[in-house]
Amino acid sequence: SALRNATSDDKRFDMVVLDGSTPYVMGQIMNSILNVPRYRVDFLHEFNLFLTWSNKPRTENWQRNFLERYRKDVLHDPITRVEFKIKVGEETMEMGLVSCGDLAIFHNVNILEKKLNKRLKREGKVAEIEVINLTGGLFPYNFNYDPKEFLQSDYDSAPGDKQFAEQQPLGREVIFQFELEEEIDIAEMPNWEGITHIVQAALSILKYSATRFDTYTDVGDGCLLLSEFK
Repeated sequence: SALRNATSDDKRFDMVVLDGSTPYVMGQIMNSILNVPRYRVDFLHEFNLFLTWSNKPRTENWQRNFLERYRKDVLHDPITRVEFKIKVGEETMEMGLVSCGDLAIFHNVNILEKKLNKRLKREGKVAEIEVINLTGGLFPYNFNYDPKEFLQSDYDSAPGDKQFAEQQPLGREVIFQFELEEEIDIAEMPNWEGITHIVQAALSILKYSATRFDTYTDVGDGCLLLSEFK
């Protein structure tokens, strides 16, 4: 066929452009070819780019659907579909592209957007170009993924231990939160006096002496205890 002759000697296509004059039936033919995985391998380079142009994006959306179907046919990253909205005066046009194999697509799209805007301004045209949609593919699933779990002992903790031992803390903050054990039916939350006693006992065990101890019961449900200790 003509396609096979054109792609002989591994001269596969790396770019396909469907401009505003391309008929809908041509898009149907291209889609029927791209639906077959073997044809995509035979006719397209691993890194390829599809570009479409529409002068009537509000009434003609087959170009957008064509690119979206190709993106779903390839399915897995790196595959990205991008839509550019182009406004020239009162006219609105749309340029769409699908990039396959580009690992730096986000950076390259940003550069392309800036260059197109700069080019139109240099030519004195009142125009604006912006990216309105960017859709990627699925993350490739690794069926043979066998991660290694590292233990703390696998790392050299000597520098951290040395730094911690040499620290001279100026203060300490401890937050206690009491929760009832659901497995114990008779468990009851102690009142604020009981909680105060528990906190004071905990500080005593830690060999801290409280220099200030304030209790607040008017800040919502429960109570709030604030203590300064040394």
